[in-house]
Amino acid sequence: GDALRDRGLRVRVAENGLVAIAAALKRPPDIILSDVEMPVMDGWTLLRMIRARKRLAHIPVVFFTRLNDDLSRLQGYRMGVEDYLPKDLGPDEIVARLQGVLTRHSRTTKGDVAQGLRGDLEHVRLGSLLSFLEQERRTGQLRLIRGQTEAIVHLLEGQLLGADMPGEYTRLEDKVFDLLDWSEGEFEFATAPPDELLSLRDELLASGRRPSAVTYLLMEHARRADEALQ
Repeated sequence: GDALRDRGLRVRVAENGLVAIAAALKRPPDIILSDVEMPVMDGWTLLRMIRARKRLAHIPVVFFTRLNDDLSRLQGYRMGVEDYLPKDLGPDEIVARLQGVLTRHSRTTKGDVAQGLRGDLEHVRLGSLLSFLEQERRTGQLRLIRGQTEAIVHLLEGQLLGADMPGEYTRLEDKVFDLLDWSEGEFEFATAPPDELLSLRDELLASGRRPSAVTYLLMEHARRADEALQ
């Protein structure tokens, strides 16, 4: 708190999630930076309570944590975490990351913040994200951005229908293999009614091909990576 105040931020500190939720309800902040492991009320419970309250649901939440496994971070993104900051990050970097979150947040509507699935590929690998979407049988578009490069992956009930991205690739498999090598960038998944993707599926079937299973492509990508190492 002192380090952030020294850098011009107005900061209120709460010793646990219960105190934090009471203070936020009394005077909503612009952004909440929270530890995950806390006494009385942990970060996950605090996040659920924030998202469940209309007055607080739009506030961006950033976790300050040592969590480093994909499933935990994906759970957080699914619940509406905007970013993860490692505990060894310096104050100047923390301020820069918080400002980045607020800038992205200003481009979205209040309703989008709580409902969207968005995050950073440095925190959740694309393979884990695609596996989650397959298991959940999600239908929609997965937008990936790395610098000036943007790709959109189309999914119908968890299966891959196609991918729009720059480059010379024509086969869906090659496009996905390229994307799986991305180790940085942003992702955002937007659900869509099945009707919007049925025409894409029909075009795929008419060409003699079928939707691709994510699990197969992940296994094939891993096999090729092993061969390259050998």
